[in-house]
Amino acid sequence: MISAWLHDHEIVEFQCCNTKQKNIVGSIYLGKVKNVVKNINGAFVEFEKGELGFLPMRDLSLKAEEEIIVQVKKEGSREKKPLLSQQIELTGKYLVLTSDKAAIGISNKIKDREQRQEL
Repeated sequence: MISAWLHDHEIVEFQCCNTKQKNIVGSIYLGKVKNVVKNINGAFVEFEKGELGFLPMRDLSLKAEEEIIVQVKKEGSREKKPLLSQQIELTGKYLVLTSDKAAIGISNKIKDREQRQEL
């Protein structure tokens, strides 16, 4: 997969990823709730055909067969399904855009005062 970020018709950032290696962490899907399990405060969501993930929930307002947007936060293992979240995060070089926060924050890794002010 190849992607580029353009600003004023000039390439500012370029990425090339090997699509043969399937790393689903960070991927965003339109999933379908398959089962809500009240005693573990979560739901199992089909995010890819035949692929289920676990979505922890604070309130159990979701219903089976409901479509929701989820992001994979952690790969699955033999014992556990991939961990999903409804909090969507888009991560860039200097920015993390989150779906549930309106605040603006700048990474502490950026020490240069002028650069912090510019961002």
